[in-house]
Amino acid sequence: MQCLFEEEGSALYEMAFHEELDDRQLDTQMAAIELINVLRPIVAIATFITFAALALHEHPEVKVKLHSGDREALVKVSRSKS
Repeated sequence: MQCLFEEEGSALYEMAFHEELDDRQLDTQMAAIELINVLRPIVAIATFITFAALALHEHPEVKVKLHSGDREALVKVSRSKS
């Protein structure tokens, strides 16, 4: 069995050593669920950012329009794609 050592104050440490109001430690299954609840939005945001970066790489003309700050140009690009 492999042991995991985590720094005090980290999310993993706090979930692993969390105590309920009645001083019971959070059970393993609930700690795993809470950790997944922390990770899920991080993964979702990372996925969105990755696809946004890929889209900008594949469509450099939009990247130029984004840098220009011209909202009307972006709206035109958006309407022409739909």
